[in-house]
Amino acid sequence: MTHTLLRSISFFILAGLLEIGGGYLIWLWLRERWAWWIGALGALVIVGYGVVPTLQPANPN
Repeated sequence: MTHTLLRSISFFILAGLLEIGGGYLIWLWLRERWAWWIGALGALVIVGYGVVPTLQPANPN
């Protein structure tokens, strides 16, 4: 495997973890009535999920 392919796969996995983790933290804040800062942390994690795709290489070849 090439370095670019491994990097792309890593970013894909990281984006998935950030999406699920951020959503779960927000769910805990809303449904389980956890502290407000858990919801804020979840929002920041979701923002990270939006940033990760910009780190992908521009040329997939």
